[in-house]
Amino acid sequence: MHKPVVWLINHYNVPPEYPASTRHYELAKELDAMGFSVVVWACSFVHVIKKYVVPEARKTFSLHIEQLPFAQWYWLWSSSYKLNNKYRIINMLLFSLHLFIRGLFVPKKPDIIIASSPHMFCPLAGLLLAKIRNTKYVLEVRDLWPDTLFDMKPGTGRITRAALLWMEKTLYRNSDVILGLTPGITRRLVEYKNVPAEKVSMIPNGIAQDTYPEVSQEEVETLKQSLGITNKFVIIYAGAHGPANALEQVIECAEIIKEYKDIVFLLVGDGQEREKLIFEVKRRKLENVLLIGPVHRKKLGTYIKSADLCLITLKDIPIFKTALPNKIFDYAYFNKPVLASVGGDLAQFITENKLGLSIEPENPKAMANKIILLYKEKSLLKKYCKDGYKLVINSFSRTKTARDLAQLLRKLI
Repeated sequence: MHKPVVWLINHYNVPPEYPASTRHYELAKELDAMGFSVVVWACSFVHVIKKYVVPEARKTFSLHIEQLPFAQWYWLWSSSYKLNNKYRIINMLLFSLHLFIRGLFVPKKPDIIIASSPHMFCPLAGLLLAKIRNTKYVLEVRDLWPDTLFDMKPGTGRITRAALLWMEKTLYRNSDVILGLTPGITRRLVEYKNVPAEKVSMIPNGIAQDTYPEVSQEEVETLKQSLGITNKFVIIYAGAHGPANALEQVIECAEIIKEYKDIVFLLVGDGQEREKLIFEVKRRKLENVLLIGPVHRKKLGTYIKSADLCLITLKDIPIFKTALPNKIFDYAYFNKPVLASVGGDLAQFITENKLGLSIEPENPKAMANKIILLYKEKSLLKKYCKDGYKLVINSFSRTKTARDLAQLLRKLI
């Protein structure tokens, strides 16, 4: 019996040993169990750690193939970079070119190509491959580019804007199906981008049930002791430390409430803003902020379980009103209350599911006031996210989202 061949293409795909989203790793695993043959395409220069997966992957235009039990994983070379500058753009372009060339000559033709944003070059290469190889094409919109870029950098040049908008329209027009990760993304595609509603489906983020091993209270206490935060009110942020995350508001909030000696902030993760955050913590002489750095996903659960309150922060720009960051599911999985400095869909999701509180973005004083409230009113804190685990497993498990995706893919073939 023929197993439909699916290519999952995402520049930033990684397996669980790397501290980043493993959406496609987990979807590949589930799709294989559902009767698909999966090939995952990713860049061998891993963005989150700024290193190549293996030394031999440094060789220009090299291909490193890893055979997983449930998929073939193609690590494609691209150039290295350290910062979000022109060298990262070169990395994007070279990866997309390499993908296109390699994809032309893979002997086994795919039945479906799924290519993922955020940047536009990778999905465009996937679309060209689908056209040439006469196969179905699915565009996955993880972030609304180029809208996010335009909101983050209003001074984007006219020619750049025109080129990116052309790529966006080309992708939307020529895709057989468009997947949005949030209700806000799918709504915006239909209402503002004029994509036919029947072309758009939502396959949300979520969690694989084997993502986090069981965490004992003893492990939690050992971690807290090692960090010097035993008997503290622990507030955690776990995720990227980039410009979009606006973590400077957390530092300002920590300074506002520094007289509360029992409250401590843990910032877990990495990104281009991390060094600035470290500098600010030292400059302000804050003893209530610990910057932990990236943590293996299997160990992240211990950090989350050690927390009393979990944070989500984003910049105050219009496009982030459509965001539903995956960390909301990580936090809910452990039944941890959430304080989100984000408006729009995320705030609504948190309210509807009684996961916690939300405040307006980039408002350190509002954040400080809510933290003090929850610190003092423990009974109020305990009301939130009591059924978070149940919500994630019933509605946002990778098995469920993969089942929905498999059903959609079978209709295409």
